[in-house]
Amino acid sequence: MYIANFVTPRRDVVLVHAGEQCSAAISKMEDKGFYALPVFDDKEEAVVGVITLYQAQEGAAEDKMVTDAMAPVRCTLHTGDLLEEAAALMYENDLLLVPVQNASGQFAGILAQSSLVEAVLELTGARHGGTRVTLVSPDVLGRAEKIGRVARLHKMNISHFFSKKDSLVGQVIVIKVDSHDVDGFVHGLEEENFKILDIRRLGKGR
Repeated sequence: MYIANFVTPRRDVVLVHAGEQCSAAISKMEDKGFYALPVFDDKEEAVVGVITLYQAQEGAAEDKMVTDAMAPVRCTLHTGDLLEEAAALMYENDLLLVPVQNASGQFAGILAQSSLVEAVLELTGARHGGTRVTLVSPDVLGRAEKIGRVARLHKMNISHFFSKKDSLVGQVIVIKVDSHDVDGFVHGLEEENFKILDIRRLGKGR
């Protein structure tokens, strides 16, 4: 999944200018409930830094301007970047937000940590009803085909599917289906030698 789906577009970004007082940045963040803002140059043509609420509060105590309290831009993302790459970049560099450029190199918006949370909810289907089944897969080829076959047999619609290698238990697979009536489906998975770790019903389901 690309970050373009989770970028706050430029038109919706709250602006703070390098030449503003830190007190003005604090007011903007507190008004919107943000913990960081991108800093624009006075012509709004480029992002020159990021200022956090903590930096702004420290700067305001010394009557500083935003440009004197902000951190310069350390990295940027592009709308065509993958979500997992962006998440790794933000985690490894402890970034609250990152400016995003379009294919022409122009400022397109920002990707914030809150957007990553939204992405997790979307990828796991946590906002939607149904049942999430977590299982351990045997180390064999064709595991996805087997799961699909069991799902078709029991008329299950798989809406989300992802897997992760766990050093302790092996290949962990999480399946999200849109039904709460999953007993037959789960039994079928067990017959195919999948070990069920967790079954969790979410919201409404068929």
